[in-house]
Amino acid sequence: MRNATKHVIPALLALGALGCGSFISGPGYTTNPNAPSAVSRDQRLAAVQAAMTVQLTGTLARAVCIWMQQCAGVQRQYSTLGLYNTTEDDFDTELSQVYGGGGMIDIRAIESDAVAAGDSVYEGVAKVLEALDVGTAADLWGDIPYSEALTSPTPHYDAQQDVYAAVQTVLDQAITELAGPGSGPGQVDLWYGGDAAKWTELAHTLKARFY
Repeated sequence: MRNATKHVIPALLALGALGCGSFISGPGYTTNPNAPSAVSRDQRLAAVQAAMTVQLTGTLARAVCIWMQQCAGVQRQYSTLGLYNTTEDDFDTELSQVYGGGGMIDIRAIESDAVAAGDSVYEGVAKVLEALDVGTAADLWGDIPYSEALTSPTPHYDAQQDVYAAVQTVLDQAITELAGPGSGPGQVDLWYGGDAAKWTELAHTLKARFY
């Protein structure tokens, strides 16, 4: 009996370890769905467009509307804005959005992926988004990090006029690329459904605005 127990118990323990090993590993256990290691340019585009829509129609738009006296701030933080009271960190989230996830870091990744895939149209779309993102930031904050924004831990601030000049070059490139080869984002594009002509129109509109 003792000999049987001596062999049975280790065998049961080994089987249990095998069962537990497969039970606590795999998707959802050992991989974090909120921190993917690989993301497609289609997924990045959706994130950028969603984030940029909030950026252009949210807190910044409301603040400017109140300061231009086109809206009235009467409750919570808006009553403070209505009195033209603000502090240096009130718009940290919005400035960070220019560069972080859903901002410039993802836009540049889309551009790189599109170049690797030989999709000129997709690259043009991404460059229009970069111009809109960075040019609007220069409108709002003046001098901003741009040329070193993603390459240095302590990027210098580019002069507002230098940012505008760089954005004009990016838009010129985008207009050329939108007329090139490639299928573009297609229906993944939340704004224009992949219509290169509409993206080209937006590029020209932004050139005029930033000029």
